[in-house]
Formats: sequence, structure tokens, C-alpha cells
Amino acid sequence: MDFKYLAIGFCVALGVFLLIAETRRKHKAHLIWRLLASMMAILCFYFLLYPPGFTTKKKAGTQEINLLSSNVSELSSLSRFTYSLDHQVFMDHRKDGVQFVPDLEYFLKSNPDLQVIHIFGKGLSTEQLQLLKGKQLSFHPGPAVDGLTALSWNGQLTPSSELVLQGTYQHTGGEASKLLLEGLGTKLDSITLTEKGLQTFTLKAIPQQSGKAVFRMIGLKGKDTLFTGPVPIEIKASNPVKVLMLASNPDFEYKFLKNWLFEKKYPLIFRSRISKDKYSTDFLNTDIKELHAITPALLKKMDLLILDEEELEQLSGAERSNIKQALDNGLGLFIRVSSVKSGLGIAAGNSLYESESLKNKPLNAGFTNHGAILSALPFEQLLFLKSGNDDQPLFQEVGGKILVNSQLYGMGRQTVSVLSATYQWMLNGAAGDYAQFWSAMVNKTARPAEAKERWTISPGSPQVGETVAITISLPQGGLVPAFKTAGLMMSPLQNRELATQWQLNTWAGQSGWNTLQIADLNDSFYVYHQEDWQQLREAQQRLATIKFVQHHPIHNQVVEKSILLEKKLSLWWFFIPFLLSVSFLWYETKML
Repeated sequence: MDFKYLAIGFCVALGVFLLIAETRRKHKAHLIWRLLASMMAILCFYFLLYPPGFTTKKKAGTQEINLLSSNVSELSSLSRFTYSLDHQVFMDHRKDGVQFVPDLEYFLKSNPDLQVIHIFGKGLSTEQLQLLKGKQLSFHPGPAVDGLTALSWNGQLTPSSELVLQGTYQHTGGEASKLLLEGLGTKLDSITLTEKGLQTFTLKAIPQQSGKAVFRMIGLKGKDTLFTGPVPIEIKASNPVKVLMLASNPDFEYKFLKNWLFEKKYPLIFRSRISKDKYSTDFLNTDIKELHAITPALLKKMDLLILDEEELEQLSGAERSNIKQALDNGLGLFIRVSSVKSGLGIAAGNSLYESESLKNKPLNAGFTNHGAILSALPFEQLLFLKSGNDDQPLFQEVGGKILVNSQLYGMGRQTVSVLSATYQWMLNGAAGDYAQFWSAMVNKTARPAEAKERWTISPGSPQVGETVAITISLPQGGLVPAFKTAGLMMSPLQNRELATQWQLNTWAGQSGWNTLQIADLNDSFYVYHQEDWQQLREAQQRLATIKFVQHHPIHNQVVEKSILLEKKLSLWWFFIPFLLSVSFLWYETKML
């Protein structure tokens, strides 16, 4: 801006100088013409430095379009510009004026005036929807079809554990739909859906083999096969919890628990007191064959100790001291109490109280934190636990009174239970509830497993050609461990904040099981074909688009916009007059 004022001052001074010089010339025959030529030359010289501009209007670019994600039956009824992200849709309808968009992000940046997008067909992926934030959207899905809308299953199993597939199915009516679960050429489970609308379903099976396997789920409607998809699972042998159970008397609770632990293949030592110094001992699923006293060496081999208050009181002082030391070193301790005068085991903090609110009533109870409510137990419960600041309630009756409480003690955990007859679940045919309760108690109380290499993969169900991110957590830092996928050595990136965490980015190169080797850990993950679960992915994409569009509705009428543009006059308009003026001044001086 300062230079512009200097240019104006210079031109004014030059004009004054030329005006004085022309008026003092001896030859004044063409004085008027010379003065005009001088002023014209100075003016054009200034405009060559700072050409004048003007404002003009330009119509804005495309502001409303149609975006096809699948074929549309009545394409001729669509107005506005129509584009497609699907190359096949573009090839089918290019004669109708449909244009292909190979890259949505580039297209949006090339059309900054775009306000409204009408989406037709099966919807867009999550990544594509994120690019449309800030736009006004409408979604016109195609007609609803029969098929899955959600599906999940527990792919990592232990021997004799149950495979459970759960999901939702959209049934449009008409003939009944049938879902089948097949494994190794055998029909494992099936369900028939007859009601119209969104239906939930569960398919179950207990795989008999070990290692990796790929089951299949098939959807049928009449004679038509709607879909078929792989269900990869892996059955791994786990390190079972080693249990030591000490009973003051062999009641039904201990008998049923012993049988259940034996059937579930837990290594178990069960000692039942007959008299003061006489015992009956069972060694089940274990190599240990002798038990004379509760020693530190024995407790070090165990992960969980289960006993009742009477047995704890009858143990010697040395044995109780050994249990306390083992608990401090990580052993899990589960104590059954039946009296309000109980000492409540090793750890302090728990207290008991009696209440007759459930007198002559069955016990309805469930896991805390909105967990599952199990079937009623046919006995009255009068004894309950009070929870302290360091306690974690695990199981409570529906009114909130605590039945099972847990607390940390050193590196171990002590759990106290006032339930006296959980075997009633077994007698009443609720074996699943019995297993669920004791599985939770064992897993929550037992000695924690040693830290090992852990890993996660994103996305959880990768497809061929898709980028996958593998996050590896190691038990400790140190040197970079060896990473291999599909037999190829890979170079991971260490997390800047967590020295024990590594990130590995790679491609899902081949379908089926892909190996993953992390130091001494050999594991695998499954990669799906592009055609696998295509119907399910399209249904989830449709639902995700509906939800996203609800937060980005069309709330304004599209107004045609015009853009004001500042333009500069061409320099030729000033250069030619400047050249003519200077030429005239020279010619008049020399020739005239």
C-alpha cells in the first residue's frame, strides 16, 4: 500500500515536471497535443503498475446432487446431477447421465459449494459417511430384503466349551426362513423364523475337535439360499485353575461342586474331615497323590482354595499362617460362611447381619452391576454381607442385599459367600445357572494368570486386500521382539507412551487362516473373502447410513448462490495507449 502512494506521488511530480517543460518550449505549435499525450502516458504508466478492477457475478457450482450406491429402478425420475461410487452402477446407467466418482473425498473438495446430497440404494460405508459431515443428507434405501442385520459368536473356545452364535434377522413375511449351523459336514443346530419383522436368534454347538475349524451358517427361505457364510473358530487347550477344597463335612454343596469341577476337568484335591485327625481325600485330574498338611509348597501349586468357616477354624495355627502368606502371594481364597459369628477368613473388612425380609420366600439373585438374574433358589436366605470401601460385591439378591463379596489381599483375593445350597440349581434342572455362578466365582477369585503376549486386530473381521492394524502388548519392554505374519518378517512401531505396546500395520493378503508369530507366541487370525457375509455388511451399512442421516437432515431449502469475483482489466488496454503517447511525443520532437 505504501508503494502505491509513492507511485501516485511520482506520477504527479512527473506530470508537473512535464507540464512546466512543455510550456517553456520554444516550439509551441502542437502544445495542446503534447500536453494530452504526456498526461495519457503518465496515466497509462500508473495503470500498468496498478491496473483498475471491477466486480462481476458468477453462478456457484453444483449445490445438490443424487448419489447412487446401488442400482435404482426408476432412474429417469431423478432430477439434478446424478453420481455413483459403484463402477458397475456407472457402467449400467452412464447412458442416463450418471457420472462416476472414483474418490469421494477428492470429489467433495472439488465441489466446495455442494450443500445437499440425496443417497440412494444400500448406503455408504462408515469412512465415506464421515466425509459427509456438515452436509445436508437424505437417504432413500431400496426395498427391505430377508437377511441378517447383526451377528456375533465366540470364536476362541476351550475344549468342551459351547459355541454360541447370536444375532438379529429381518424377516419380510411370506414363507418361513430357516437358519442352519453346519460343521464338518454335519448339521449342528437350526432355527425357523416365521414372524414378520426383526427377530433375534441363537444357534449353539459344542465342537468335538481341537485346533482351527471353519463352520458355516446358511440362511434359507423356501427353496432359495439367501446367504452362506464362514464361522471360523479355534479350540485351544487352556491352563485350568488348580483347586484345593477343604471341607469340614461332606455335605451336598461340596459333593455337587466336586463333581462339577471334575466334569469340567479342573485339577482338584478334595479333602473332607471325618474326625479331628482323620480325612477322606480325592485326587482328581491331578498328578499330586499325597496330602498330609497344608504347606507352603502345596499352596504354591494351587490357584484357588475353597473351604468353609468351620474347617478354617480347625486348621492349625501354622496352616492358617501358610494360607495367609499364600494369599498375600497371589492365591485365591473362597470361604463359605453360615453363621453371623464367623471370623470371615483371613482378610478383615467384611461383616455379617441377619434379616428376615426373605423369610419363607425363594431366593431371586443375580450378578451385580446389572448382571444376569439367575433362576430362583428354593430356600429362605436370612444371612447377608455388608460391603466395605475396599469390597467388591459379586452376587446379590434382587433387593440389593449382598450374598457374595470379594476383596483384595496382597496379590491375592478373598471371596466370602453366605450361599449354603447352590446345588439346588442342579436339582431343579438349572445346570446352566449353576455353571454360570461357579465359573464366575472361580475366574474372579483364582490366582491371576501370568502375563503373556496379547494382541488385537482392527478391523475384527478383515477382508482380502484390506489394511489391518495389529496391536501387540508384551509382558515387559526390552528388545524388539520378532514379528511374523504369513511367514514374513515384519517391522512394528513401538508406542511412544507405552514401551510394552507395539503397532503393526499390514495387508490382509490371502483369505483363510493367517499365521501370526510374536516372539514365542504362535497364533492366527482369519481373513474373509470379499463375498463372505456380503449381505450382512450391506444390511449394517444400510442401518449405519440411516442413523447418520438422522443427525444430518435437510433443514434448509437450497438457495441458488452467486459468487462475486474481483477482476482486473487487461494490461494491453494501457500498454498500447502508453506506447502511442510516447511515440507521438518522440515523433513530434524529431519530425515536426
